[in-house]
Amino acid sequence: LVHALSMRDSSAPLRSTGVVAGFAHVYASDASIVLAATELNDGGYFTPDFNRTRLHKLAAFQGTGAAEYRATGVFDGVIKDEMSLDEQGGRLRMVITNDAASQDPKERSTSLLVIEESGTDLVEVARVEDIGRGESVESVRFLGSKAYVVTYPRDFGDFELDPVTGLPFRPFTDPLFVIDLADPRSPMLRGDLELGGYSAYLHPLDDAHLLAVGANTDASSGAFLGLSLIVFDVANPDAPSVLHRYDFGGPESGSEALVDRHAFTYFPAERALAIPVQRFDDSAGLLLSSSLAVFRVDLDAGFVPLGEIEQLGLVN
Repeated sequence: LVHALSMRDSSAPLRSTGVVAGFAHVYASDASIVLAATELNDGGYFTPDFNRTRLHKLAAFQGTGAAEYRATGVFDGVIKDEMSLDEQGGRLRMVITNDAASQDPKERSTSLLVIEESGTDLVEVARVEDIGRGESVESVRFLGSKAYVVTYPRDFGDFELDPVTGLPFRPFTDPLFVIDLADPRSPMLRGDLELGGYSAYLHPLDDAHLLAVGANTDASSGAFLGLSLIVFDVANPDAPSVLHRYDFGGPESGSEALVDRHAFTYFPAERALAIPVQRFDDSAGLLLSSSLAVFRVDLDAGFVPLGEIEQLGLVN
């Protein structure tokens, strides 16, 4: 059930629209609500199982009525989260990873789809394929006519081990892909940037720069080395680059910002970033510190630590 209620008139009636479906993610623009349900497709004995994503689109936030059902579409694959969805000009854009063609994780294909309404159907009208083939999507950010996608060899199935050294053939690195959506009927993969670790969340600083929080990892083993803050320069979509990077903490550190974007707060007027940081004693299984770490983000000077507010007493 999608409920609409007035924030101005408490006496206005509650209006509801029902869609018979399960869903895992909810995306909303200023004109639409999209419910995204991941469901297993049982191909039978001779066909491997794979996931499909069912999208239900409802018109919303216009006028005083309830959300209005518009269309449904089913697409092979699974999305990471609601950040994998976007709408511009009435068209949906979606980043989806498809494993229907093969059970080999190295053959997983991530694509960006452009989707339009056709009657009560949502249909694909364009796509960009082979975005980080065989890797997992770590973060997605749509910004106007651009999309930014980060992939990473997260799973053991994403790489092969050398029988002699025991090390993976492919390094544990994070490709940042830039996709041009200026022509929605002909989107293009522009530049990409390979660097160590991965970016878990991407946040716009301005039209030419992205701020990322992520993990610093060992390129040969994938071992977690600590937290990482990065400013990407994306002014040239064909050649994105790292303007500043700040690695901190250590293997014993962690942050909720790696798994929940609501733990990431940027104050543009102060050019300040605040994220929670935890430190653990793995051997004893103890939480040593739980603090709010604050950094100044300067395009010239980079990241300047401003301090930490310890909150371990509140945790205990």
